[in-house]
Amino acid sequence: MLKLYIGNKNYSSWSMRPWVLLKQAGIEFEEVMLRFDSFDADSKFKQTIAPISPTGRVPALVDGDLAVWDTLAIAEYAAEKFPAKNLWPTNLNARATARSVCAEMHSGFTGLRGNCPMNIEAHLSDIGCAATCSASCRCGKACSAHTVARCCLVISAWPMLTSHPCACV
Repeated sequence: MLKLYIGNKNYSSWSMRPWVLLKQAGIEFEEVMLRFDSFDADSKFKQTIAPISPTGRVPALVDGDLAVWDTLAIAEYAAEKFPAKNLWPTNLNARATARSVCAEMHSGFTGLRGNCPMNIEAHLSDIGCAATCSASCRCGKACSAHTVARCCLVISAWPMLTSHPCACV
């Protein structure tokens, strides 16, 4: 069985991404939540994750003797291991667009992430609305993220985005 090493899903969007993907796709896995006690080399967190992930970070997916780290690498591995789950669109152009959007969300929007840190338990609807809907948002990229997500929902037949009520983007 797959084993997914993650941090606190409330604060770690990096951990949440593969967790949501696997859950939504109905892929069975064991969740191993590591407490962010410290990021020092001698911390329990680092001592636990270091033998699994060469980056010393979560998430990391273990499948037998194989360890896959990084959210996009985990998504790609899951898509290849479970092709019947249709984790990527089957249409070449739609798949290229989906991968571009995922890569941009993965490596871009640093201003958005810096100004809007993740805290699922907090009720910050006013801040969220202002960040995603206002043309004068602080980071200048939130509106782009909102537009990209809406565009993909409209033009894609990608079940991961369109057939479930989950707001993955």
